[in-house]
Amino acid sequence: MGTKYDWSEVPPDVQFMATDFDGWAFGYKSEPERLATEFSGDLVYGVVVLPYNNIYEGDWEDSLEQRPVKKN
Repeated sequence: MGTKYDWSEVPPDVQFMATDFDGWAFGYKSEPERLATEFSGDLVYGVVVLPYNNIYEGDWEDSLEQRPVKKN
């Protein structure tokens, strides 16, 4: 199964990624809360994906994803 985001270049302290209604994706240290048009929480500054670089194409309300667990 694929993921909603490309986790290969996301810093390890980012545990969740989510996209706001306008297509911007942000990284979070802990699970963010969904508000009216965005997610809000423990944002990891510097982890922002511009709309034209964001591979997530679904509804923003379904965009939240926890970092996949690597299997050895």
